[in-house]
Amino acid sequence: MIIAVTYNTDTQEIDQSFGTTKYFKLYDSTTGASTLLSTEGTGGHANLIPLLAKNGVKVVITGGMGERAKNLLTAEGILPYPGN
Repeated sequence: MIIAVTYNTDTQEIDQSFGTTKYFKLYDSTTGASTLLSTEGTGGHANLIPLLAKNGVKVVITGGMGERAKNLLTAEGILPYPGN
């Protein structure tokens, strides 16, 4: 299973905002591998969801996200786990 975590490369911690994150750290729970996925050029947070789906993400962990993002993720079959 692929798990995406919003990631701040400066602090090396969870980014507190799903919609403005510049990176996701992707973890493969099967292999233990991790990769960094840039959101540059996605054109806004609504386009983050197709990017995540294209990369096989099933779970998103973030500091916070709005109800719209939660609903869009859920509709795509991705489970959101925000801190808020």
